[in-house]
Amino acid sequence: MLGVIIQLFSGWELWICVILGAVVSLSYLYSGGFKADILTNTAQFFLMYIGFAVLLFYAISTFGGINVMFNKLPETHRTAPGNHSWQYIFMWYIIAFQTFIDPSFHQRASAAKTPQTAQRGVLISVLCWLIFDTLTILCGLYAAAFLNLNDSLMAYPVLAERILPHFWKGVYLVALLAAIMSTLDSYSFISSVTIGNDLLEPFFRKRNIFKHLSVQKLTQIGLVFTAIFSIIGAVVLPSVIDLIYKTASIAIPGLIIPVLLTFTHKYRISERKIIQIMLLSSGTSLIWILFSVFSNNSTIFVSIEPMLPGLIMSVILTTLFIKKNEMA
Repeated sequence: MLGVIIQLFSGWELWICVILGAVVSLSYLYSGGFKADILTNTAQFFLMYIGFAVLLFYAISTFGGINVMFNKLPETHRTAPGNHSWQYIFMWYIIAFQTFIDPSFHQRASAAKTPQTAQRGVLISVLCWLIFDTLTILCGLYAAAFLNLNDSLMAYPVLAERILPHFWKGVYLVALLAAIMSTLDSYSFISSVTIGNDLLEPFFRKRNIFKHLSVQKLTQIGLVFTAIFSIIGAVVLPSVIDLIYKTASIAIPGLIIPVLLTFTHKYRISERKIIQIMLLSSGTSLIWILFSVFSNNSTIFVSIEPMLPGLIMSVILTTLFIKKNEMA
């Protein structure tokens, strides 16, 4: 998304803009670490809400109320399931469960001083999430109703260009960048900590190599890995929706049930079996995606969403491997 914004103003190739956006946005994380992430996220939080609230205000003032906008929407935007199948819509509800397997959810909740602080933080975050999603969805619907767009990725910038005064155009551009970079910063930092501290550090310690590397240096190495993989993903799948959908379709089947089982002491599965569930379930979804790409539109691999066979595999393996914990 940051690459698209840069491309909008520069006219350069998207892959160049993606690389430039990644390097610029991750450079201060590389030097500033967690403190830089907190400071930038605090500023970005206020900017993104102000920007989209102003955009919605001017959309209503320019085009009319929400009921006017709704009546102008294409038929596919006013009826369920629109251009998609119910199976596809249902898969997005399953994708919403990725909160439970998201490292940021667990790391930030664990970092709270008390469980009560974590609970309040989650509730406040959900409320803020609801408000911001309402703002962005309504603005997107106004763009769909009143603008003739060839590329839906341009919905927000084109809408802002059409209706905002010059001053608020600048504010909104900063707000749009803030919304994108706040997510980019947080996930990049969490990924870098996970790679550096949770993967590389135990790997090096077990083999008694690179013992001189500090946690900070390992995190910086993890940030480089994160940037490389992220750039590749963004270039290969330039659609944000496709990128989220396909990666979640692979990750969720292998992780959702094993993680949810940690919330109870009643049942247990051995570590070895857990790894088998993760690999076989996610592997099933990955193979399904690959077959759907290289097969024609009439095959079963296209008609069934890839997450579904992965989830079925996970349920079957869990049923076979799970044991009741006698100590519970």
